[in-house]
Amino acid sequence: MLQAFRGREDILSSVELYLSKPATEPLVLYGLSGSGKTSVLAKSASLAHHWLRSMSPVVIVRFLGM
Repeated sequence: MLQAFRGREDILSSVELYLSKPATEPLVLYGLSGSGKTSVLAKSASLAHHWLRSMSPVVIVRFLGM
């Protein structure tokens, strides 16, 4: 696997925690343009199977942009 993603462990930990518990509120990633929101989302999607392996998650990702 390409190891181009660096840092943001705190944010990834927050996403993992959110995904591991029942939630009634949506997860929202926000920040300035170019701050890495899409990279965090992509990395989270790629780690979801590892984080939630006991649940056999189905991950569907669609990136929309201009």
